[in-house]
Amino acid sequence: MDFTNTIIIMTSNLGSRQLMEAPDIKTGHEAVMEVIRGAFKPEFINRIDEIIIFNRLGKEQISAIVSLQLKKLAQRLANRNLTLKWDDSVVDMVSEAGFDPDYGARPIKRAIQTMVENPLAVDMLHGRFSDGDTILVSAPNGQLEISRQA
Repeated sequence: MDFTNTIIIMTSNLGSRQLMEAPDIKTGHEAVMEVIRGAFKPEFINRIDEIIIFNRLGKEQISAIVSLQLKKLAQRLANRNLTLKWDDSVVDMVSEAGFDPDYGARPIKRAIQTMVENPLAVDMLHGRFSDGDTILVSAPNGQLEISRQA
């Protein structure tokens, strides 16, 4: 196999805490590189062509990721002839629960599964929704509510 033109992308949250606590970008980048040097052998680091350090995700980006993941769930339900609708309270609740500064946006998918998909699946197994139904998900007062649109 010829791997000459192969691009490998690896993401990590190594040094995310140091980056957040740094007084400026330059100091933050230096601190991140120290963590990387401590985590990997020089032989490995030497084989990396480029290291890109991203800024921390903000509330707006986290909310957008949650919305995208909910849209994917809605597409899966559409294949079962069900429509999923949600309001901003769900996006806010999942964003809050699914974001961890140490792990970035990775836990969001798990939070959606735990907070939305699993309760929805239980409701579906109990026959609460029928073919063609529209399912409404909201979180007034921080409590998830799943209902059928009348």
